[in-house]
Amino acid sequence: MSRRWRVALAALMLAACGARAQTDPVAIEVKAAAIPLNPRSLTQARVGSLTYAGGLVLKADNKAFGGLSGLDVAEDGSFIAVTDAGDVLRGRLVLNRQGRLRGVAQATLSHLSDEHGRPYPTKMSADAEDVALTGDGGFVVSFEQRHRVLIYAADGAVRRMPPPPGARLGSNKGLEALAVWRDPRSGAERLVMGAERGDGWSCDLDGADCRQFLHAERDNPGEDFRLTGLDALPNGELGALYRGASLLGGLRAVVARVHPGAARPVTVLARLSGPVSVDNMEGIAAVPKADGSVRLYLISDDNFAWWQRTLLLAFDWKPPPVIPESAGRAYPGPTQR
Repeated sequence: MSRRWRVALAALMLAACGARAQTDPVAIEVKAAAIPLNPRSLTQARVGSLTYAGGLVLKADNKAFGGLSGLDVAEDGSFIAVTDAGDVLRGRLVLNRQGRLRGVAQATLSHLSDEHGRPYPTKMSADAEDVALTGDGGFVVSFEQRHRVLIYAADGAVRRMPPPPGARLGSNKGLEALAVWRDPRSGAERLVMGAERGDGWSCDLDGADCRQFLHAERDNPGEDFRLTGLDALPNGELGALYRGASLLGGLRAVVARVHPGAARPVTVLARLSGPVSVDNMEGIAAVPKADGSVRLYLISDDNFAWWQRTLLLAFDWKPPPVIPESAGRAYPGPTQR
C-alpha cells in the first residue's frame, strides 16, 4: 500500500472515531552519555552567569528519534519535546542526589495530528519548532514552512492560532520560539511567539491583542544569531535561546534573559562556543528551584544527521527577584491586524 493510501486510510479511521491530537505513544529507550561542559578543561563549571548542572548526549535506536527543536519541562521533571518531523517525545528527566542531570526515563514517541485529527503526511507540513505546556494539561506547538500555531487541549481538541500580524516569516525561518507566559502587570496568561529572525510578540490566547516586544534589528545578540527558543521565568521575565552559525565560528549559542517592556529587553547571560559543549541549540526550558534559582535546560536539533548530536544541557542561574514597576512603561500597544 502506498504512503498516500496509508495516510488516507488513517484519516478515515480517525474521522470515524473522533479527532485525536496525536497517535498512540510508543515506548523507546533513550541512551544518555554524560559530557563535561568543556572537554578540554574538565574542571570548568561556569560559563557567563550560568553554573553547569550536567549534560548528556542522547541517542535511541528508533529511527524517529532526533530533530528535537522545542522543549518544555514541568516542575516534577516530566518533559515534552517536538521534532522537525512532527513527532512528540515525552519522558522524565533523571537527576542524581546532587540534582545534576543524569538521564532520561519513561520516554515515548507519538506523532502529531492536525486540527481535523489527520496525521501530517509530509515533513513540510509537520515541521514543529517549539512547544509550551499549558496550565490545563495541554500544550501549544509552533510550526514553520507552513507557518501556524496549534493549541492541543488535554481533551484532544486542536485549535489553530494565526501568526502575529506583520510577522516576517521566511520559507524555513518561522516561529521558532514559543512560551506560555503570565504578564506580571496584569496577571493574564499570554502566548509569546518569536520568529527566527529575532522579532517577538505577546498575544492573548485567542491570538488577539498582540504586542511586539522584541525587534530583530535592535535586540539580536549578534548579526549571525537567530532566536530559537523562549520560556517563562518565575520572576516575570523570559529566558531566550539564540543560535549562531558561521564558517569561522562554527555552531554557537547565546542564553539571555528578556525583560518585556524594557527599552533594551535582552541581557546576555552566557555565550556558548567551542571548546564548550554546544551544537545546533534550539530549545530552552526554565524550571524554578526551591532555593530561588532557576534550572535552564537546553536541547539541540541534530537534523537527523550523523555528524550532529542531540545534546541536553542543564544550567543553574539566580535571577533578580522582581520586575521593576517601571518596566511596563515602554511596553508597546497592540499590533493592529
